[in-house]
Amino acid sequence: VLQQLAQAKEEDLLQECIQGFIDVATVEPDFFKGQLQASMEPAKFMASVARTREVSDNGLRNLALEWLVTYLEKRTKWCIKSLPNYAPLVLEASMDLMLEVEDGEDELKAWAARMDDEEGEEDEDELYHFGEESIDRVVEAVQMEQLGTSVFRLIGHFASQASWQAKHAALAAIKQTVEYVEEQAHVDEMAKLLLQHVDHPHPRVRYTALHGIGQLANDQAPKFQETSHQTVMPALLKKMDDPVDRVAAMAMSAFVSFGEELDTSLMATYASAMMQKLVNKLQTSQHRGVREESITSIAVIAGVIEKDFSAYYDGIMPMLKQFIMHATSEKENRLRGKSFECMSLLGIAVGKEKFLPDARDAISEMMKTPLEADDVQREYIKEASERICQCLKKDFAPFLTHLLPGIF
Repeated sequence: VLQQLAQAKEEDLLQECIQGFIDVATVEPDFFKGQLQASMEPAKFMASVARTREVSDNGLRNLALEWLVTYLEKRTKWCIKSLPNYAPLVLEASMDLMLEVEDGEDELKAWAARMDDEEGEEDEDELYHFGEESIDRVVEAVQMEQLGTSVFRLIGHFASQASWQAKHAALAAIKQTVEYVEEQAHVDEMAKLLLQHVDHPHPRVRYTALHGIGQLANDQAPKFQETSHQTVMPALLKKMDDPVDRVAAMAMSAFVSFGEELDTSLMATYASAMMQKLVNKLQTSQHRGVREESITSIAVIAGVIEKDFSAYYDGIMPMLKQFIMHATSEKENRLRGKSFECMSLLGIAVGKEKFLPDARDAISEMMKTPLEADDVQREYIKEASERICQCLKKDFAPFLTHLLPGIF
């Protein structure tokens, strides 16, 4: 029946039927066992629907993939044992959806102009995002011990293709799966592939390569930092000057993830060049994302090298004060919040004696800030005030009665 509906292009009816199949797979997955074992149906049909570009409604392709993933999640052990080709089939369908990325000049301009914290990203490239999410779900369910060969084969296959969308899909697949990888040789190969693409001509490929490096730094710390800092840190420093601001901001975001787990002595060797770059970005860039990530990057350096950060303190603190006093529009709330965060972390790094006058200025601005319940600044100010309290100790007491009502 499903195949007849597909051939007749009755997409609305087909969607209803597939939704029904998803409901059955959720509550009574064993209903499908016999046919799956005999012919791999309806899995093959669902995969063909998910991968076909002839349908007019993306929702149909998403639903077909959803059935495949749902069934795998419900009957993981049985699929591994009885249907060894099932999980690889779902992975291939997911990767094919990840090729569906808009390629027009206008779409690229819109992508480049969008901030990472703005809503709307999920509405664009809907199929890509669903494919990406599905890969994560499949690998989490089945685990890399069973799926590793298929995952690495697909990543290699897509990375070797000429189209930027295929390379983009390969790098995104690394980003989605690296937390499940245990063998160091595989981690090294993933890192190598990501680093090979940070200078790709297409900004979305560069962006995803950098995003993947940040994810790898989170998931494989501190080993990744120990083994790869000599290649990763120069690459990130260079990409902070990417001509596309959104890519440059992602390079900084990747540095934040990498730097947080970097050994103090190693960070000290990179701190001077990094600080020079980040201060320059704060002074010259008008891009909110670049400014925000520059501030967070500076805070990470301060947190890692602590007392040794005092050499940079006098150059940074006046700039942060300018942000908390003048970045007052609603769109700048996160920038302002990150400035408070950075000031408090610098205070912890250099100590009370140096920080006290600036701490008073920071608290004064906090007390002037009217905070709505959903204001992104609220959490930043709360955590920054806790750090300032930790730094100032008894000298913080005079501010408590003024500060607490606005935060809690």
